[in-house]
Amino acid sequence: MSTSPAHAPPRDPVPLRPAAPVESAAVLPCPLTSFVGREREFDAVRALLGRDGMRLLTLTGPGGVGKTRLALRVAEDLAGFPDGIWFVPLAPVRDSALVAPTIAQALGVRQVADQPVEQGIAAFLADRQALLILDNFEHVLDAGSLVVTLLSTCPSLTVLVTSRAVVRVSGEYVFAVPPLALPDPEGRAPLDQLLATEAVQLFAERAAASESDFTVTAANAPVVGAICRRLDGLPLAIELAAARINSLSPTLLLGRLDERLRLLTGGPRDQPPRLRSMRDAIAWSYDLLDPEEQILFCRLAVFVGGWTLDAADVVGSRDSGVGSAVRSPPYSRPPTPDSVLDTLASLISKSLVRQEPAAVGTSRYTMLETVREFALERLAESGDEAAIRQRHAEVFAALAEQAEMPLFAGDARWLERLTRDHANLRAALAWAIEHGATETALRLVGALEPFWYVRAEFTEGWTWTERAIAMDGEVPIPVRISALATAGYFARIVGDVARAVVFGEEGLALARSSHDHYWVGRMLLSLSGAVESQGHYDRVRAYVTEAVAVFEALNEPDWVEQAVECLAMNASGRGDATEAARWAEEGLARSRALGDPRRIAHALYVVSEVALLRGDSRHAAEALRESLAIYWREGRRYNIMWRLEYLAVLAADQSPERAGRLFGAAAALRDEIGIPLNLAWQVDDHDPAVARVSIALGEAAFDDAWAAGRALPLDAAVAEALAESPDPVNIVPAPPDHGLTPRELEVLRLVAAGHSNREIADALFISVPTVKRHLSTILGKLGVPSRVAATAYARAHRLT
Repeated sequence: MSTSPAHAPPRDPVPLRPAAPVESAAVLPCPLTSFVGREREFDAVRALLGRDGMRLLTLTGPGGVGKTRLALRVAEDLAGFPDGIWFVPLAPVRDSALVAPTIAQALGVRQVADQPVEQGIAAFLADRQALLILDNFEHVLDAGSLVVTLLSTCPSLTVLVTSRAVVRVSGEYVFAVPPLALPDPEGRAPLDQLLATEAVQLFAERAAASESDFTVTAANAPVVGAICRRLDGLPLAIELAAARINSLSPTLLLGRLDERLRLLTGGPRDQPPRLRSMRDAIAWSYDLLDPEEQILFCRLAVFVGGWTLDAADVVGSRDSGVGSAVRSPPYSRPPTPDSVLDTLASLISKSLVRQEPAAVGTSRYTMLETVREFALERLAESGDEAAIRQRHAEVFAALAEQAEMPLFAGDARWLERLTRDHANLRAALAWAIEHGATETALRLVGALEPFWYVRAEFTEGWTWTERAIAMDGEVPIPVRISALATAGYFARIVGDVARAVVFGEEGLALARSSHDHYWVGRMLLSLSGAVESQGHYDRVRAYVTEAVAVFEALNEPDWVEQAVECLAMNASGRGDATEAARWAEEGLARSRALGDPRRIAHALYVVSEVALLRGDSRHAAEALRESLAIYWREGRRYNIMWRLEYLAVLAADQSPERAGRLFGAAAALRDEIGIPLNLAWQVDDHDPAVARVSIALGEAAFDDAWAAGRALPLDAAVAEALAESPDPVNIVPAPPDHGLTPRELEVLRLVAAGHSNREIADALFISVPTVKRHLSTILGKLGVPSRVAATAYARAHRLT
């Protein structure tokens, strides 16, 4: 077989005749660097090319992902094409009409006068069992019809295409080449596992080529892993970064990746310009988009961590006030909401956007971060960025508001939805605060209180809220009140009771002045919590009694129940055990009638407080254990922490060693959440109990028990706290039928046993994506937010 250099044919080809027969051995370009990793992709592509009926296979992926290298590596290993393998580089070709002459030149086919070159190629390949590799096809997609013609007239021909865009012709199979496998995102993998990761292997090898004494060590391994993750596992980006090791340490290199497009330059001079820098690699794809696609591509870059189609419709579509500043490339109107899906699908087919594995109930899309940085640069140049970021912030303010009440009610599906968009919510808050969008910022913090509460992110919630509440600007009164309620809650949580009172009083005054009875009731309860921390029990009683009347008039049974609990706590604080018990039992009865596990768990805590006031520690412990079991099933770490501490205090005198372990476990969880001890609780209850346990055990034994508790996995700590129940099986009422299929039960049991998704896939002979789909369905059916909560559910209800 013979090949010829890759260049465009002469402008005026002379009449030629068919070439002499070629040798059967393939002559392929010989890369000068080693091929790293890609075992899975190599096996998959090789298997596809060996499949019956496979005639056209397209390897797609973003620029720099390694499509050409993979195609060449597979071709080197193929033995099923005895009549030849030809590699045709199309990057230099600028016109689809020149693809046929370029193929002919690579094959050595000479054109006959008055005969189309396509006929000569077809005649040459007609009886050959051959493989034709067409490299970099994305800019000559109109030549897809030529490929179909050749396949139709050459029955033994197979075509392998590398392209950033799908060719979209009949008979095409598509294989999306993924980025290289990345190390553990937590950075905790042992050194040998990290060194076995494809992305790290590539970085290490290319870095050693730049700096001969460079090696990945235990000291720099976490940084190298972080570099590879920040670069999305893109081989070109990793190679360009590794080449900088001769002038930057891994730590300095990682610190400069916030502007990665400026850093990732200086590729080998023998490579085409599009492979010498990441910016040029992405620009090659961007320049092939039509103007409408370019506009949507740039607008989608404001999303952080992915987006849904509904969000893309709002942020990316046309309106009269956005887009008029776009001048480069020549302006074309942005897509309408009806056409956003089509334009988005085109961006996916051109490897600039990726569709994530299907989540429960919706599809999500994302960009590689390196691609996103390029798109953000273009968005800034367009003059549209401020308007598009405002749209983005408003989309997520509306999402937070939609989720607020379901989250208050403990809806795990909304928790999962907001968790997926956590990065977008942070970006929306940051933009709104930085750019003075006061109403949007206050809408966000007002609605996100239950999200931050459920996730025990109190420091984050207070940080955002404190910044937003200090902003200037006129906003609708309900928006201001909602933000003040959040501010009062978090100020009290972090121990700033004086400011919590100020926020509560301002919110209550605004609610009364606007005759908003719902917010009058909410702010009465909010203010009562802060005032109670100051010991003003008579004021609290007046606030809460009024709140009960307000919510009863509004027919808000959930809020009435919460107000009744506040009356019980108020009576307990005043030392009136009889009144406290009456309100506590009424609150528990109301919560059970509502059927909300979160409300039941809190009402049980109130019952335990009142039981302690009456000297009934056994009843108090039983109520706390039932409360803990519910919160464990619900995955509420903040509430679990408190229940562990309460139970430790109760066990201090009867079971000091157990109490020491529970104190240690609670302290570890408190440190993880980042919330200090409440001063009153610390002085009145926590520290005296710790002192009694320390005296009972002795200092050394106490330290051992505390350390052992800190080292306990959370599920073990919860199990120990629940173990003192005389009948732990009845702590949590039996749930309704879970509705899990036999296969879903198998997956749940393996999850509960601590197996990873890969281990579950291997055990059940299914794929990892299938495991993920089963797990998403299981969480939805059980109404729990996480694997940990699912494990607790399985154990509590004897499903393991």
